[in-house]
Amino acid sequence: MVAHLDSSFLRFFAVSLAIHLVLLLLWPRSSINRPASIPIPVALLPAPEKLPDKPAATPRPPAAKKIPRGMPKEAPTRISQAPAIIAKKNSPILQDKPIAPQEKLAPREANRQEPAAQKEFEENPVVAERSLPTVKDLLPRLGGPSGERSGKASERPIPLNTSDPQYRTYLVDVERIIDANWQYPELAIQYGLQGTVVIEFMILENGRVEDLRLVRSSGSRLLDEEVLRAIQASSPFRRLPSWIEPKRLWISATMEYRDGRFKAWLGR
Repeated sequence: MVAHLDSSFLRFFAVSLAIHLVLLLLWPRSSINRPASIPIPVALLPAPEKLPDKPAATPRPPAAKKIPRGMPKEAPTRISQAPAIIAKKNSPILQDKPIAPQEKLAPREANRQEPAAQKEFEENPVVAERSLPTVKDLLPRLGGPSGERSGKASERPIPLNTSDPQYRTYLVDVERIIDANWQYPELAIQYGLQGTVVIEFMILENGRVEDLRLVRSSGSRLLDEEVLRAIQASSPFRRLPSWIEPKRLWISATMEYRDGRFKAWLGR
């Protein structure tokens, strides 16, 4: 009877265990709300480029020592390239007496050498360069007893046909007076003489002409003399106006003879 109870108990236990397992398998699982995964984009950055190393700063060469004027320059010492001699112990070279340092020159001897250097400096004097005279300066100058300019209004003469408003008003009147006195010689017309004459002259403060000279000849003495005569006959001109400084005017004029007619004020 006991064996019968044991077998029924085992059956009951096995059935109960099977029912529990089935219930566990069929039991609905609670849904677990997990956070949604957010995709994160990942980009690989390139490796940083290696910057070139900065060049090392080159050391500045030592500044050259200034040598006072008049003193002789020291000769550059030449480094000997001979191999060094290593003396052995107890060598007679090591037993020689040490060389005494060179004594400084006495102040009297130093003073004697300075005049010699100064004398050498004075033997090479500096020659100042002078500009050679131009052809214009070598030409003969007319008008005035000495043939020299009594003064210059400027380094370069002012053309008679200048457009500078400072001089133009006054020089128009000068042109008109010269044109009234200037003629084409009849003999030059008959022989067909032509040419261009360049002259320079100075007008003083009182209007008188001074230092009249021929700068370039026409090749005909007759034409050259007529131009000079016309300038002298036109003097004196009107007094220089107050706005022209200095109180003299150096003028350049080009006068041309062509085909029985004459032209002036071509400038230079």
